[in-house]
Amino acid sequence: MSEYISRETVVNGLEFVGAVHKGFGHTEAARACRQMVEAVNEIPAADVAPVVRGEWVHGCNEDAREYCYCSECSEDALKDKSGYTEFSDYCPNCGARMDAQEADHA
Repeated sequence: MSEYISRETVVNGLEFVGAVHKGFGHTEAARACRQMVEAVNEIPAADVAPVVRGEWVHGCNEDAREYCYCSECSEDALKDKSGYTEFSDYCPNCGARMDAQEADHA
């Protein structure tokens, strides 16, 4: 799985290390840090979105009919051809990842 980090955090770290090296007279190391900052700034940004996490909410209505809906969008879960609820790993309506309980305990 890909990991995404803040460019600003990396650049700030490299600039700090470069300044420390420069302060100790290590000009080659300071120059290498400047070159790394330039290289990091040239890397194209990834188009990412935060992961929305939800969970399937289960219950019964007044008619004793079971229901199941997404905690994020409140849309009903899909039913299969037999009328049984299909519990997918993602909400088919909003795309929320259905592992909120796992994420809360991790």
